Amino acid sequence: ADVRARPDGTLRDVMLLARARDGIAAQYADGFPLVWEAAGRWRQLEARWGSAEWALSGAFLALLARQPDTHIARVHGAKRAAGISGMIGGLAEDFCAATAPQDFRQRLLELDASWKRAGISPGTTADLALCGMFAARLEAGEQEPPGHVEA
Repeated sequence: ADVRARPDGTLRDVMLLARARDGIAAQYADGFPLVWEAAGRWRQLEARWGSAEWALSGAFLALLARQPDTHIARVHGAKRAAGISGMIGGLAEDFCAATAPQDFRQRLLELDASWKRAGISPGTTADLALCGMFAARLEAGEQEPPGHVEA
């Protein structure tokens, strides 16, 4: 399908066309499984740590360790994206098991800085983690907007 042309199917039909190369499209096509996974992880971590911000970081790291980011894959190649996911695995496990996530602050800032220097942006995973937090809050019936979340 050409993005410059008028779509000739439903949103889901169009997303099915892009699912193999775009993580957001795959979520639309498949019923949002990673969003719901992130929602569950976010709920678990937020309940343990009492912090939406740190819980969002944990949901992000867990998703990135589980599946290569499609934005990274499009920009840097599938091998690089898979390598980053593999490299994040231990950090994600340690972070999500921690009793004090703030102890990881410096390590996370250094990782972020190294990605920025290399032009790496796991944007798809960040979007999915944030959607997971939003879905968890909607399920909980929260009426007030959460405000700005910094991780």
